[in-house]
Amino acid sequence: RTFVYYQDVDTAQWVEANPPFDATEAVTTASQVNFVPSGTGAVTRTVDSKLEDVVNVADFNAKGDGSTNDTAAIQAAIDSLGDNGGVVEFNVGTFLIDQTLNLKKKIHLVGKGGYFLNQFVDDQFTVGGTTIKLKDGSNTDMLKVQLDDESVGSDYRSHCSIRNIHFFGNRSNKQNPTNITSELNNSGNGIVISGVRYVTLENVIVTKCADDGLKLQSHTYSSGEISTNNIDIRACAFHSNGNNGASLIGGDSIMDSCTIGYNAKNGLTTTGFGVISNSLIWDNFDNGIFVQGTLENVTIVGNKIYDNDHAGIYLNDAPDAATSNKTATASITGNKIIRNGGDSTTANLGQESSGIFVNTIATNELVINGNEIGNTDDLWDTSKSYTTGNRVINAGRLYEATASISSGGSAPTHTSGTTNNWKDKKTVQDYGIYFNKTETIIRGFAGNDITRNFTKDIFEQSSTDPIQPPFTGFKLLNQADFESTTNLAVNTTASSLFNVSAIPTMYIVFITHIGGNAGGWAVISGDDTSPRILTQDSNSSSSSSYVFEIDGQSVDVKTNTGSLTSVWKAYRVI
Repeated sequence: RTFVYYQDVDTAQWVEANPPFDATEAVTTASQVNFVPSGTGAVTRTVDSKLEDVVNVADFNAKGDGSTNDTAAIQAAIDSLGDNGGVVEFNVGTFLIDQTLNLKKKIHLVGKGGYFLNQFVDDQFTVGGTTIKLKDGSNTDMLKVQLDDESVGSDYRSHCSIRNIHFFGNRSNKQNPTNITSELNNSGNGIVISGVRYVTLENVIVTKCADDGLKLQSHTYSSGEISTNNIDIRACAFHSNGNNGASLIGGDSIMDSCTIGYNAKNGLTTTGFGVISNSLIWDNFDNGIFVQGTLENVTIVGNKIYDNDHAGIYLNDAPDAATSNKTATASITGNKIIRNGGDSTTANLGQESSGIFVNTIATNELVINGNEIGNTDDLWDTSKSYTTGNRVINAGRLYEATASISSGGSAPTHTSGTTNNWKDKKTVQDYGIYFNKTETIIRGFAGNDITRNFTKDIFEQSSTDPIQPPFTGFKLLNQADFESTTNLAVNTTASSLFNVSAIPTMYIVFITHIGGNAGGWAVISGDDTSPRILTQDSNSSSSSSYVFEIDGQSVDVKTNTGSLTSVWKAYRVI
């Protein structure tokens, strides 16, 4: 007999059950229990069906305790979903692996979010959240996305994703990211995407891999080489890796809202790729972004690229560019490119200490518009007082105050350590844009704020102006007469100031002088064969004024009085 204890508002008693409870009929499986979700339109499902929505690596005995080898368990969880794909979930924990994980089509890895602490302190780097860690001495890539052979020639779309996971390459206990400190793992990338399309990385962190944090590459199959395209990388971080933060190739891809810093080589190396936008690219030990020439164009827009040891952006043609047309073309728009070149050498200032270093041959696809390029800190001023943390520029170096400093002190000039409460930080950005080829042609060059670069805002390797219209703004011409600090003597007989044949496709040039007490300026228009004076200083009737004339291709100047001298400058409207 079976009794049930019954209780209501005013009574309580044992009541005999009818019919009696039969233990053999007890519910024993999830398929016999219903799951009822809330919400309009929801339908009842069995618990068994509900549990099949997501596979958790813990279902395959992954521990996530930081010491158990979870490689086989994680791979088994991935493989269990088969061709139909699905979600593989990770709980919070540190999952140790010693072999490369292979992510298959339609599989989505989802963690609870990862993080790291103490990036800049030796022996104190710690991880948390959902972290996959490479075991000491494994020396391998951590995860690879590559199509199976059956998909070659039919469908290169992977349609897989990784979200909310930290990949810790564990190459060193030291904070310094150079290759010499990869004592725990000396080879291996974080994530490799090879010859596939439609892969998404979101809120993924990759730190301390011996090679690249992220490596996109073409893959050679039996039938040929397949490129990697249509990759979506958002809100990710690539820090402290032993080579590049990320190597990006292919096309039709996007990297947005990422942080790339403290990597031993370039922050990003790109060959084509697509769009790099709204990201912070900082403090990498070589260049911020290195663009290698290809047939594809890369768009670099809305990023902050700062404090990298060499160039902010380095444009470099492919070795066979002259015959293959693989020039380093890019659209560089709306970026803030500041304080780069902190580890430059005097012998390589242009290459190593420029906001943008242009090492590319003639192209009509290069666009540099609307960027801020320069140093943002004030020049040291003896009349000013400074407080702790203030930064100044002097003698081509950046200094930071370690204590309050009164006005009238000595200018900081040391190249290391701290002197007179000024701590040497690094060298500063010497050039805004450095054109290293004589034949570079730019399709667009407008609205750039190129200021406060220590040596020169725009440098051209040749006296032949490489920048070609159309564009707007002003550009100081690189003509010896105008750049000279020697005063030019002018008298009442007209003499040539410059010849327009030295300025290809001249359009409009504004010339003026610096110093002296005479008036004199003119606006010259036309091309490099037929210049004309649009307007000039109208004060020619007064004493001590310059008068401009055109003689063929020569722009001449004379005075209406005796001999005068001035330093001349010429600016082209761009």
